[in-house]
Amino acid sequence: MLTKDKFYEILDEGREDNLWDFKEELSISKKVEFYEILKDILAFANSRGGYLLLGVKDKSHELVGVSEEIDEAELAQKIESALSYSIDFKILYFNDEIDSNKKLGLIQIYQAQKICVSPKSYSSDRGVIVEQDIIYTRRGTRSIRVNGEQLNELVRRIQTNATYKFSESELQLIEKNRNSSYLEFKQFDDYLKGKFEFTASSFGNKITQLCRDQLKYNRLEVGKWIGFEEERINDYFQGIAYPSLEHILRASKYFEVPISFFFKPTTYSRPPIWENPLVSFCLIEKVINKSELLNINWGDFFSYVLWDMSKNICIFVEWIRSDYFVYVRNREDLLHTSRSDFLYDYLIEMSPEEVLEFKSFLSTQHYKLIEKASFNKETLSRLPHEEFLYHLIDYSNDLVCRLINESIKLITVSESKIEVKYHFIEEVINRQYLRRNYDIDKISLRIDYNI
Repeated sequence: MLTKDKFYEILDEGREDNLWDFKEELSISKKVEFYEILKDILAFANSRGGYLLLGVKDKSHELVGVSEEIDEAELAQKIESALSYSIDFKILYFNDEIDSNKKLGLIQIYQAQKICVSPKSYSSDRGVIVEQDIIYTRRGTRSIRVNGEQLNELVRRIQTNATYKFSESELQLIEKNRNSSYLEFKQFDDYLKGKFEFTASSFGNKITQLCRDQLKYNRLEVGKWIGFEEERINDYFQGIAYPSLEHILRASKYFEVPISFFFKPTTYSRPPIWENPLVSFCLIEKVINKSELLNINWGDFFSYVLWDMSKNICIFVEWIRSDYFVYVRNREDLLHTSRSDFLYDYLIEMSPEEVLEFKSFLSTQHYKLIEKASFNKETLSRLPHEEFLYHLIDYSNDLVCRLINESIKLITVSESKIEVKYHFIEEVINRQYLRRNYDIDKISLRIDYNI
Protein backbone atom coordinates (compact mmCIF):
# COMPACT_ATOMS: atom_id res chain seq x y z
CA MET A 1 0.00 0.00 0.00
CA LEU A 2 1.32 3.45 -0.96
CA THR A 3 1.44 5.65 2.16
CA LYS A 4 3.57 8.46 3.54
CA ASP A 5 4.67 6.04 6.29
CA LYS A 6 6.40 4.02 3.55
CA PHE A 7 8.22 7.19 2.47
CA TYR A 8 9.62 7.82 5.96
CA GLU A 9 10.39 4.12 6.46
CA ILE A 10 12.62 4.14 3.37
CA LEU A 11 14.12 7.53 4.27
CA ASP A 12 15.11 6.21 7.71
CA GLU A 13 17.27 3.57 5.99
CA GLY A 14 19.68 6.43 5.22
CA ARG A 15 20.88 4.93 1.94
CA GLU A 16 19.89 4.27 -1.66
CA ASP A 17 19.15 0.73 -2.74
CA ASN A 18 18.09 -1.50 -5.63
CA LEU A 19 14.50 -0.95 -4.51
CA TRP A 20 14.41 2.83 -4.24
CA ASP A 21 16.04 6.06 -5.39
CA PHE A 22 15.96 9.69 -4.22
CA LYS A 23 15.03 12.57 -6.52
CA GLU A 24 15.32 16.19 -5.46
CA GLU A 25 13.07 17.34 -8.29
CA LEU A 26 11.21 15.48 -11.00
CA SER A 27 9.66 16.94 -14.12
CA ILE A 28 8.25 15.36 -17.26
CA SER A 29 7.64 18.59 -19.17
CA LYS A 30 11.08 18.45 -20.83
CA LYS A 31 11.94 15.51 -23.09
CA VAL A 32 15.34 14.74 -21.57
CA GLU A 33 13.95 14.65 -18.02
CA PHE A 34 11.11 12.39 -19.13
CA TYR A 35 13.56 10.02 -20.87
CA GLU A 36 15.56 9.73 -17.64
CA ILE A 37 12.48 8.85 -15.60
CA LEU A 38 11.33 6.45 -18.33
CA LYS A 39 14.65 4.59 -18.05
CA ASP A 40 14.26 4.32 -14.26
CA ILE A 41 10.67 3.06 -14.58
CA LEU A 42 11.71 0.40 -17.11
CA ALA A 43 14.54 -0.71 -14.81
CA PHE A 44 12.33 -0.94 -11.71
CA ALA A 45 9.65 -2.83 -13.66
CA ASN A 46 12.22 -5.38 -14.85
CA SER A 47 13.59 -5.75 -11.31
CA ARG A 48 11.49 -6.30 -8.21
CA GLY A 49 9.63 -3.03 -8.55
CA GLY A 50 10.62 -0.07 -6.41
CA TYR A 51 10.08 3.47 -5.21
CA LEU A 52 11.15 6.99 -6.18
CA LEU A 53 11.23 9.38 -3.21
CA LEU A 54 10.62 12.94 -4.44
CA GLY A 55 11.82 16.10 -2.73
CA VAL A 56 14.93 14.46 -1.24
CA LYS A 57 18.53 15.54 -1.95
CA ASP A 58 20.48 12.75 -3.61
CA LYS A 59 23.62 12.68 -1.43
CA SER A 60 22.62 14.16 1.94
CA HIS A 61 19.02 12.83 1.88
CA GLU A 62 17.88 16.24 3.17
CA LEU A 63 14.17 16.92 2.71
CA VAL A 64 13.82 19.97 0.44
CA GLY A 65 10.39 19.39 -1.09
CA VAL A 66 9.26 19.57 -4.71
CA SER A 67 8.23 22.70 -6.58
CA GLU A 68 5.66 20.96 -8.78
CA GLU A 69 3.57 17.82 -8.72
CA ILE A 70 3.50 15.29 -11.55
CA ASP A 71 0.04 14.35 -12.73
CA GLU A 72 -0.29 10.55 -12.58
CA ALA A 73 -2.58 10.35 -15.62
CA GLU A 74 -0.27 12.57 -17.68
CA LEU A 75 2.81 10.45 -16.81
CA ALA A 76 0.90 7.25 -17.62
CA GLN A 77 -0.13 8.68 -20.99
CA LYS A 78 3.45 9.74 -21.83
CA ILE A 79 4.80 6.29 -20.89
CA GLU A 80 2.19 4.52 -23.02
CA SER A 81 2.88 6.88 -25.91
CA ALA A 82 6.64 6.19 -25.70
CA LEU A 83 6.41 2.40 -25.20
CA SER A 84 3.09 1.49 -26.83
CA TYR A 85 2.12 -0.30 -23.62
CA SER A 86 1.56 0.68 -19.99
CA ILE A 87 3.58 0.07 -16.83
CA ASP A 88 1.81 -0.05 -13.47
CA PHE A 89 2.72 2.70 -11.00
CA LYS A 90 1.11 4.95 -8.40
CA ILE A 91 1.97 8.48 -7.19
CA LEU A 92 1.31 9.96 -3.76
CA TYR A 93 2.00 13.56 -2.67
CA PHE A 94 1.77 14.84 0.91
CA ASN A 95 3.09 17.57 3.21
CA ASP A 96 6.10 16.87 5.41
CA GLU A 97 5.18 15.98 8.99
CA ILE A 98 7.67 18.51 10.45
CA ASP A 99 7.62 21.30 7.86
CA SER A 100 4.16 21.43 6.30
CA ASN A 101 5.39 23.90 3.68
CA LYS A 102 7.44 21.12 2.06
CA LYS A 103 5.59 18.97 -0.45
CA LEU A 104 7.02 15.45 -0.76
CA GLY A 105 6.20 12.66 -3.17
CA LEU A 106 6.43 8.89 -3.50
CA ILE A 107 6.16 6.94 -6.75
CA GLN A 108 5.74 3.17 -6.56
CA ILE A 109 6.63 1.21 -9.70
CA TYR A 110 5.27 -2.33 -9.70
CA GLN A 111 7.20 -5.38 -10.83
CA ALA A 112 6.22 -6.27 -14.41
CA GLN A 113 5.13 -9.75 -15.40
CA LYS A 114 6.94 -9.49 -18.74
CA ILE A 115 10.19 -8.02 -20.04
CA CYS A 116 9.87 -4.25 -20.50
CA VAL A 117 11.90 -2.45 -23.18
CA SER A 118 11.49 0.62 -25.34
CA PRO A 119 10.57 0.00 -29.01
CA LYS A 120 12.70 2.99 -30.05
CA SER A 121 15.70 4.97 -28.79
CA TYR A 122 15.36 8.30 -26.99
CA SER A 123 18.34 10.67 -26.94
CA SER A 124 19.65 14.02 -25.77
CA ASP A 125 22.43 16.16 -27.24
CA ARG A 126 24.84 14.18 -25.06
CA GLY A 127 23.83 10.78 -26.42
CA VAL A 128 21.30 7.97 -26.10
CA ILE A 129 19.40 7.84 -22.80
CA VAL A 130 17.00 4.97 -23.51
CA GLU A 131 18.21 2.53 -26.14
CA GLN A 132 15.86 0.59 -28.38
CA ASP A 133 15.25 -3.06 -27.36
CA ILE A 134 17.74 -2.87 -24.46
CA ILE A 135 16.66 -4.44 -21.16
CA TYR A 136 17.39 -2.19 -18.18
CA THR A 137 17.45 -3.25 -14.55
CA ARG A 138 18.35 -1.74 -11.18
CA ARG A 139 21.76 -2.14 -9.64
CA GLY A 140 22.28 -0.13 -6.47
CA THR A 141 21.56 3.51 -7.31
CA ARG A 142 21.65 3.07 -11.09
CA SER A 143 19.42 1.96 -13.92
CA ILE A 144 21.70 -0.07 -16.18
CA ARG A 145 21.72 -2.60 -19.00
CA VAL A 146 21.34 -6.15 -17.76
CA ASN A 147 24.38 -8.36 -17.66
CA GLY A 148 24.18 -12.09 -18.39
CA GLU A 149 23.49 -13.07 -14.77
CA GLN A 150 20.74 -10.46 -14.34
CA LEU A 151 19.11 -11.45 -17.64
CA ASN A 152 18.97 -15.11 -16.62
CA GLU A 153 17.43 -14.13 -13.27
CA LEU A 154 14.79 -12.00 -15.02
CA VAL A 155 13.89 -14.80 -17.45
CA ARG A 156 13.63 -17.33 -14.60
CA ARG A 157 11.34 -15.00 -12.63
CA ILE A 158 8.93 -14.52 -15.52
CA GLN A 159 8.95 -18.24 -16.32
CA THR A 160 7.69 -19.03 -12.81
CA ASN A 161 4.34 -17.76 -14.07
CA ALA A 162 3.12 -20.97 -15.69
CA THR A 163 0.51 -19.12 -17.77
CA TYR A 164 3.04 -16.84 -19.48
CA LYS A 165 4.78 -17.94 -22.66
CA PHE A 166 7.53 -15.91 -24.35
CA SER A 167 6.65 -14.86 -27.89
CA GLU A 168 9.10 -15.34 -30.75
CA SER A 169 9.95 -11.63 -30.72
CA GLU A 170 10.62 -11.75 -26.95
CA LEU A 171 12.93 -14.73 -27.38
CA GLN A 172 14.83 -12.77 -30.05
CA LEU A 173 14.98 -9.79 -27.69
CA ILE A 174 16.44 -11.96 -24.91
CA GLU A 175 19.05 -13.38 -27.28
CA LYS A 176 19.97 -9.90 -28.54
CA ASN A 177 20.58 -8.65 -25.00
CA ARG A 178 22.50 -11.81 -24.08
CA ASN A 179 24.75 -11.29 -27.14
CA SER A 180 25.14 -7.61 -26.29
CA SER A 181 26.35 -8.49 -22.79
CA TYR A 182 28.82 -10.98 -24.28
CA LEU A 183 29.98 -8.43 -26.87
CA GLU A 184 30.87 -5.88 -24.16
CA PHE A 185 32.92 -8.55 -22.37
CA LYS A 186 34.63 -9.61 -25.61
CA GLN A 187 35.52 -6.02 -26.52
CA PHE A 188 37.16 -5.54 -23.13
CA ASP A 189 38.99 -8.88 -23.39
CA ASP A 190 40.27 -7.94 -26.88
CA TYR A 191 41.45 -4.61 -25.45
CA LEU A 192 43.46 -6.43 -22.77
CA LYS A 193 44.98 -8.70 -25.42
CA GLY A 194 45.87 -5.75 -27.63
CA LYS A 195 43.60 -7.01 -30.43
CA PHE A 196 42.04 -4.42 -32.73
CA GLU A 197 40.29 -4.18 -36.08
CA PHE A 198 39.30 -0.80 -37.52
CA THR A 199 35.60 -0.75 -38.38
CA ALA A 200 32.78 1.79 -38.50
CA SER A 201 31.70 0.42 -35.11
CA SER A 202 35.16 0.84 -33.53
CA PHE A 203 35.38 4.42 -34.83
CA GLY A 204 31.89 5.16 -33.49
CA ASN A 205 32.85 3.77 -30.06
CA LYS A 206 35.99 5.91 -29.94
CA ILE A 207 34.39 9.24 -30.89
CA THR A 208 31.50 8.52 -28.51
CA GLN A 209 34.05 7.89 -25.75
CA LEU A 210 35.98 11.07 -26.61
CA CYS A 211 32.83 13.17 -26.91
CA ARG A 212 31.71 11.99 -23.48
CA ASP A 213 35.06 13.08 -22.00
CA GLN A 214 34.69 16.69 -23.18
CA LEU A 215 31.98 19.04 -21.95
CA LYS A 216 32.30 21.97 -24.35
CA TYR A 217 30.17 20.82 -27.29
CA ASN A 218 27.34 18.36 -27.87
CA ARG A 219 27.29 15.58 -30.46
CA LEU A 220 25.68 17.70 -33.16
CA GLU A 221 28.30 20.44 -32.84
CA VAL A 222 31.19 17.94 -32.71
CA GLY A 223 29.81 16.07 -35.72
CA LYS A 224 29.55 19.25 -37.78
CA TRP A 225 33.13 20.24 -36.88
CA ILE A 226 34.48 16.82 -37.90
CA GLY A 227 32.58 17.11 -41.18
CA PHE A 228 29.86 14.49 -40.80
CA GLU A 229 26.81 14.98 -43.01
CA GLU A 230 24.27 16.57 -40.67
CA GLU A 231 21.54 14.02 -41.39
CA ARG A 232 23.96 11.15 -40.64
CA ILE A 233 25.72 12.42 -37.51
CA ASN A 234 24.01 9.84 -35.28
CA ASP A 235 24.97 7.08 -37.75
CA TYR A 236 28.67 7.88 -37.29
CA PHE A 237 28.40 7.90 -33.50
CA GLN A 238 26.44 4.64 -33.54
CA GLY A 239 29.02 2.94 -35.80
CA ILE A 240 26.72 2.59 -38.80
CA ALA A 241 28.49 5.02 -41.17
CA TYR A 242 32.11 4.43 -42.25
CA PRO A 243 34.35 7.50 -41.77
CA SER A 244 36.59 9.03 -44.42
CA LEU A 245 40.28 9.76 -43.89
CA GLU A 246 39.38 13.46 -43.61
CA HIS A 247 36.93 12.64 -40.80
CA ILE A 248 39.66 10.77 -38.90
CA LEU A 249 42.18 13.61 -39.40
CA ARG A 250 39.69 16.24 -38.22
CA ALA A 251 38.64 14.10 -35.23
CA SER A 252 42.30 13.68 -34.30
CA LYS A 253 42.80 17.45 -34.38
CA TYR A 254 39.57 18.29 -32.56
CA PHE A 255 40.07 15.81 -29.70
CA GLU A 256 43.87 16.39 -29.60
CA VAL A 257 44.72 12.70 -29.89
CA PRO A 258 47.24 11.09 -32.29
CA ILE A 259 45.83 9.58 -35.47
CA SER A 260 47.09 6.19 -34.23
CA PHE A 261 44.49 6.41 -31.42
CA PHE A 262 41.79 5.41 -33.92
CA PHE A 263 43.75 2.34 -35.06
CA LYS A 264 44.61 0.63 -31.77
CA PRO A 265 42.70 -0.79 -28.79
CA THR A 266 41.71 1.68 -26.09
CA THR A 267 39.25 1.96 -23.26
CA TYR A 268 38.66 5.10 -21.20
CA SER A 269 40.79 6.58 -24.04
CA ARG A 270 43.80 4.61 -22.73
CA PRO A 271 45.81 1.87 -24.47
CA PRO A 272 46.26 -1.54 -22.75
CA ILE A 273 47.98 -0.96 -19.40
CA TRP A 274 50.71 -3.47 -20.16
CA GLU A 275 51.97 -1.21 -22.96
CA ASN A 276 53.46 0.95 -20.20
CA PRO A 277 57.08 -0.25 -19.76
CA LEU A 278 56.95 -0.23 -15.94
CA VAL A 279 53.77 -2.30 -15.83
CA SER A 280 55.09 -4.87 -18.32
CA PHE A 281 58.42 -4.96 -16.42
CA CYS A 282 56.63 -5.75 -13.13
CA LEU A 283 54.80 -8.64 -14.76
CA ILE A 284 57.75 -10.03 -16.73
CA GLU A 285 60.01 -9.82 -13.67
CA LYS A 286 57.73 -12.34 -11.93
CA VAL A 287 58.27 -14.96 -14.65
CA ILE A 288 60.67 -17.71 -13.56
CA ASN A 289 61.46 -19.12 -17.00
CA LYS A 290 61.52 -15.94 -19.09
CA SER A 291 62.78 -17.66 -22.25
CA GLU A 292 59.33 -19.28 -22.59
CA LEU A 293 57.87 -15.83 -23.23
CA LEU A 294 59.49 -15.96 -26.68
CA ASN A 295 57.10 -18.77 -27.62
CA ILE A 296 53.75 -17.20 -26.65
CA ASN A 297 51.64 -14.24 -27.74
CA TRP A 298 52.40 -11.36 -25.39
CA GLY A 299 48.86 -10.00 -25.49
CA ASP A 300 47.49 -13.40 -24.47
CA PHE A 301 50.08 -13.62 -21.68
CA PHE A 302 49.34 -10.21 -20.17
CA SER A 303 45.57 -10.65 -20.54
CA TYR A 304 45.62 -14.06 -18.82
CA VAL A 305 47.73 -12.85 -15.89
CA LEU A 306 45.61 -9.72 -15.32
CA TRP A 307 42.34 -11.68 -15.40
CA ASP A 308 43.76 -14.36 -13.10
CA MET A 309 45.17 -11.77 -10.70
CA SER A 310 41.82 -9.98 -10.52
CA LYS A 311 39.93 -13.21 -9.81
CA ASN A 312 42.31 -14.30 -7.05
CA ILE A 313 42.45 -10.89 -5.40
CA CYS A 314 38.64 -10.79 -5.27
CA ILE A 315 38.47 -14.33 -3.88
CA PHE A 316 40.99 -13.41 -1.17
CA VAL A 317 39.15 -10.19 -0.26
CA GLU A 318 35.83 -12.04 -0.17
CA TRP A 319 37.41 -14.53 2.24
CA ILE A 320 38.92 -11.79 4.43
CA ARG A 321 35.52 -10.11 4.70
CA SER A 322 33.62 -13.37 5.30
CA ASP A 323 32.29 -14.46 8.69
CA TYR A 324 34.27 -17.44 10.00
CA PHE A 325 31.43 -18.61 12.22
CA VAL A 326 28.99 -18.62 9.28
CA TYR A 327 31.50 -20.82 7.44
CA VAL A 328 31.68 -23.23 10.42
CA ARG A 329 27.90 -23.38 10.63
CA ASN A 330 27.40 -24.03 6.90
CA ARG A 331 30.47 -26.00 5.85
CA GLU A 332 28.50 -29.24 5.54
CA ASP A 333 25.77 -27.52 3.54
CA LEU A 334 26.82 -27.39 -0.13
CA LEU A 335 24.04 -24.94 -0.95
CA HIS A 336 25.52 -22.28 1.33
CA THR A 337 29.21 -22.56 0.57
CA SER A 338 31.21 -19.70 -0.88
CA ARG A 339 33.89 -19.87 -3.56
CA SER A 340 36.44 -18.56 -1.03
CA ASP A 341 35.68 -21.16 1.66
CA PHE A 342 38.52 -23.41 0.48
CA LEU A 343 40.97 -21.03 2.19
CA TYR A 344 39.48 -21.90 5.59
CA ASP A 345 40.33 -25.56 4.90
CA TYR A 346 44.04 -24.73 5.22
CA LEU A 347 43.41 -23.40 8.75
CA ILE A 348 41.54 -26.44 10.00
CA GLU A 349 44.09 -27.06 12.76
CA MET A 350 43.75 -23.52 14.12
CA SER A 351 41.37 -22.61 16.91
CA PRO A 352 38.64 -20.03 16.14
CA GLU A 353 40.61 -17.39 18.03
CA GLU A 354 43.75 -18.15 16.01
CA VAL A 355 41.82 -17.99 12.71
CA LEU A 356 40.39 -14.58 13.57
CA GLU A 357 43.78 -13.30 14.68
CA PHE A 358 45.41 -14.58 11.48
CA LYS A 359 42.77 -12.98 9.27
CA SER A 360 43.17 -9.71 11.14
CA PHE A 361 46.93 -9.81 10.56
CA LEU A 362 46.47 -10.50 6.85
CA SER A 363 43.95 -7.66 6.62
CA THR A 364 46.56 -5.25 7.91
CA GLN A 365 49.35 -6.53 5.65
CA HIS A 366 47.20 -6.56 2.51
CA TYR A 367 45.17 -3.45 3.24
CA LYS A 368 45.84 -1.91 -0.19
CA LEU A 369 44.41 -4.93 -2.04
CA ILE A 370 41.39 -5.02 0.27
CA GLU A 371 40.82 -1.30 -0.19
CA LYS A 372 40.79 -1.59 -4.00
CA ALA A 373 38.79 -4.83 -4.28
CA SER A 374 36.04 -4.23 -1.71
CA PHE A 375 32.77 -3.86 -3.58
CA ASN A 376 29.13 -3.92 -2.59
CA LYS A 377 27.83 -6.70 -4.84
CA GLU A 378 24.35 -5.19 -4.75
CA THR A 379 25.59 -2.11 -6.61
CA LEU A 380 27.71 -3.90 -9.23
CA SER A 381 26.74 -4.30 -12.87
CA ARG A 382 29.60 -6.79 -13.35
CA LEU A 383 31.17 -9.65 -11.45
CA PRO A 384 33.59 -8.45 -8.73
CA HIS A 385 36.77 -9.49 -10.60
CA GLU A 386 35.49 -7.78 -13.77
CA GLU A 387 34.76 -4.61 -11.79
CA PHE A 388 38.22 -4.73 -10.22
CA LEU A 389 39.89 -5.06 -13.62
CA TYR A 390 37.83 -2.21 -15.08
CA HIS A 391 39.06 -0.06 -12.18
CA LEU A 392 42.64 -1.33 -12.49
CA ILE A 393 43.09 -0.10 -16.06
CA ASP A 394 42.13 3.40 -14.95
CA TYR A 395 44.55 3.56 -12.01
CA SER A 396 47.88 5.38 -12.20
CA ASN A 397 50.77 3.23 -13.43
CA ASP A 398 52.54 3.36 -10.06
CA LEU A 399 49.42 2.01 -8.30
CA VAL A 400 49.04 -0.75 -10.91
CA CYS A 401 52.67 -1.74 -10.34
CA ARG A 402 52.14 -1.78 -6.59
CA LEU A 403 49.06 -4.03 -6.83
CA ILE A 404 50.95 -6.41 -9.14
CA ASN A 405 53.98 -6.61 -6.85
CA GLU A 406 51.91 -7.03 -3.68
CA SER A 407 49.81 -9.76 -5.27
CA ILE A 408 51.96 -11.91 -7.55
CA LYS A 409 54.73 -14.04 -6.10
CA LEU A 410 55.85 -15.78 -9.29
CA ILE A 411 54.70 -16.84 -12.75
CA THR A 412 55.59 -20.05 -14.54
CA VAL A 413 55.10 -20.29 -18.30
CA SER A 414 54.99 -23.44 -20.42
CA GLU A 415 53.73 -24.25 -23.89
CA SER A 416 50.38 -25.40 -22.58
CA LYS A 417 49.64 -23.11 -19.64
CA ILE A 418 50.50 -20.13 -17.47
CA GLU A 419 50.55 -20.66 -13.71
CA VAL A 420 50.50 -17.74 -11.26
CA LYS A 421 51.19 -18.00 -7.53
CA TYR A 422 50.04 -15.27 -5.15
CA HIS A 423 51.58 -14.00 -1.93
CA PHE A 424 48.28 -13.92 -0.06
CA ILE A 425 47.22 -17.43 -1.11
CA GLU A 426 50.62 -18.89 -0.24
CA GLU A 427 50.55 -17.18 3.15
CA VAL A 428 47.18 -18.73 3.95
CA ILE A 429 48.25 -22.18 2.75
CA ASN A 430 51.43 -22.04 4.84
CA ARG A 431 49.85 -20.06 7.69
CA GLN A 432 52.62 -17.48 7.46
CA TYR A 433 52.78 -14.23 9.39
CA LEU A 434 54.85 -12.13 6.99
CA ARG A 435 55.34 -8.40 7.26
CA ARG A 436 55.84 -6.43 4.08
CA ASN A 437 57.01 -3.02 3.02
CA TYR A 438 56.47 -1.54 -0.42
CA ASP A 439 59.21 0.74 -1.76
CA ILE A 440 57.56 3.22 -4.11
CA ASP A 441 60.86 4.57 -5.46
CA LYS A 442 62.24 1.14 -6.34
CA ILE A 443 58.80 -0.26 -7.31
CA SER A 444 59.51 -3.36 -5.26
CA LEU A 445 58.10 -5.33 -2.35
CA ARG A 446 60.24 -6.35 0.60
CA ILE A 447 58.97 -9.22 2.73
CA ASP A 448 60.29 -9.97 6.18
CA TYR A 449 60.41 -13.76 6.66
CA ASN A 450 61.94 -13.51 10.14
CA ILE A 451 58.96 -12.95 12.43
